Amino acid sequence: MNIYNETKFINNYVLKLAHHFHKFPELANQEYHTHLKIIDELKKMKINYEIIDDFNILAYINKNSNGPCIALRTEIDALPIQENNNLAFKSVNKGISHTCGHDYHMAIMLGIINILKDKNIKGKIIFIFEQGTETNTGSQKILNSGKLDRVDYIFALHNLPTLNINEIGLKDGLFLLGCDTININFHGKAQHSALPTKSIELIGSAANLITTFQGIVNKSVDSTKITYLNFTKVIAGNTTNVTASKAELFLDFRYENNQIQKRVYEILKRVLASHKHDYEVEINYHISSTTPALINDSKAYQIAYKAIDENKDILKYIELDKLIFSSSFAVYLKKIKGCFAYYGSKIEDNNYNIHHENYLYNEKAISSALIYYLQILNDLLIIK
Repeated sequence: MNIYNETKFINNYVLKLAHHFHKFPELANQEYHTHLKIIDELKKMKINYEIIDDFNILAYINKNSNGPCIALRTEIDALPIQENNNLAFKSVNKGISHTCGHDYHMAIMLGIINILKDKNIKGKIIFIFEQGTETNTGSQKILNSGKLDRVDYIFALHNLPTLNINEIGLKDGLFLLGCDTININFHGKAQHSALPTKSIELIGSAANLITTFQGIVNKSVDSTKITYLNFTKVIAGNTTNVTASKAELFLDFRYENNQIQKRVYEILKRVLASHKHDYEVEINYHISSTTPALINDSKAYQIAYKAIDENKDILKYIELDKLIFSSSFAVYLKKIKGCFAYYGSKIEDNNYNIHHENYLYNEKAISSALIYYLQILNDLLIIK
């Protein structure tokens, strides 16, 4: 298989699909039209597929093969962000956009399927189109289905605007942090703001908890390990002259390992108990989502590195340090040997990263993703 020629011929197909997905983005676990579009493309290519739960899709090449089994995974969900650009294919769904590049990731995956659909492949390929990656609600459902039990290796790519075009960044072992989303709820007593002694002041309690909790964690957790606590959202009160009867804090917590995770929750419980006593408020918390730290398998890492090295006239290997991002792909790696990598999507006059309203994807990055995936598959499955 001439990988370079194959990527050139499929480029327009990928672009057309990416622009469609970008124009019609859907939030996590609401990817109804997105998954129908993917299915439509799979049907056109006469590819076997099945739906897991609501919108997760598994597509197969050589589904019944007893040979080696390789899986590739892409995300399909968008973000609750109003994009700020003048693209001809700008999102038509207000307040929702593909400002993370999942539109191109889906299109690239379908492009690979299109290239391989008529090839002679010594093994089986499973293409995973995963819903709810931003909330980590799809990966575990796919694993629980048992459909990946025979997978030998699993691979995934994500674009990164801080890397140059044709750069592939990865790391053996611990690569991305674990991430928990924590909701902290306060319940008190509302009252006219002119009668503060008859109310229970929640907003002040919430503000004090933010600074107290972060201060204790900073002093109590091993400073040589990466720990991030970011209170990203606060909901409290309905008007200006009535104290709030309830408040909710949203905390993004990122950590290197389970020991740090356990220690921070011990501190959180102690701080909540103290505030409950000092402010006479009811406080509780729950974890709305959790994503483990992403640890690349050493053998899969070597396979990925080899694929880059075999194309070093185009691709450039970049060894990255641990990153504070997280990925639901980590869930698969708890059970399956695999490797997660980033590929460069930098635009020279645009310095905005993923999850920003001004983020833009550099379409020149498509070829490097295609080459990387196809080389890995060719090395493991001998495609002709």
